[in-house]
Amino acid sequence: MSGVSEKITIVNSDSIGLSKSRNIALTQSDTDYIWFLDDDVVLRESDLENVQSLVSQRQANFYRVQIGCIEYDDRLFKHYKPMRKVRMLNLLQFSSIEIIADLKFIKQNHIRFNENIGLGTQFPANEENNFLLDAWQNGATFEFVPKTLVLHTCNFENRILATDSIFEIRGATASRFGVLGIVILIRWLLRFGLKYRKLSYLKSMLKGFFKKYASYR
Repeated sequence: MSGVSEKITIVNSDSIGLSKSRNIALTQSDTDYIWFLDDDVVLRESDLENVQSLVSQRQANFYRVQIGCIEYDDRLFKHYKPMRKVRMLNLLQFSSIEIIADLKFIKQNHIRFNENIGLGTQFPANEENNFLLDAWQNGATFEFVPKTLVLHTCNFENRILATDSIFEIRGATASRFGVLGIVILIRWLLRFGLKYRKLSYLKSMLKGFFKKYASYR
């Protein structure tokens, strides 16, 4: 898009941790909306135009868009179910690069990423989900947009999706749902127990759940 390159600001930081980097972005940005992208995504010019059109409507504080595959024109990064109304439980399904957020709302409610979790920390997962749960508790509105507006690789060979620490913070995240969190925990114990068949993962998830999320702030 014409003129975009003139509006780019590069912020250098020596800090380690994805959550710290995103908090720096929250502090340094002065736009109406912020989009939490990674350095390995692809944006098309039409994507930027569609995002501008979307946020100009100001119908929600947080938008969730779809991720497409860089390698395949006809595939999506994950399976998206139709979602007429976003519920608290749906926030567990969000990925960071899907999120376009009202920056003014974030700053007014002092919402920050938990710098003790996320890539670059002992617990490299669920930072975006807990960020969204904090926003939800502050009354944020959410909208699912069934449009593919960002591309990411769909080759997952080198992704690390399962470690004891990942399952520990996953259990801690489930604890935020109260009684429903017990149901979530049981479902995950069954699902991941069958998938990975590793007892330490299940023990870690239980550990996080009973320690409660507040212990990881």
